[in-house]
Amino acid sequence: MSTKTNEHEYTSTVAVWAANFLLCTFVMALVVSLELGGKSK
Repeated sequence: MSTKTNEHEYTSTVAVWAANFLLCTFVMALVVSLELGGKSK
């Protein structure tokens, strides 16, 4: 039973990490696009 719990916690941790990574990547891309947009203007 403890193995299943640990496995579930591990999966949740990876899911959260992946979500944070995607969010950071999206924000970085947004900032870069805004920077380029501001420079072109």
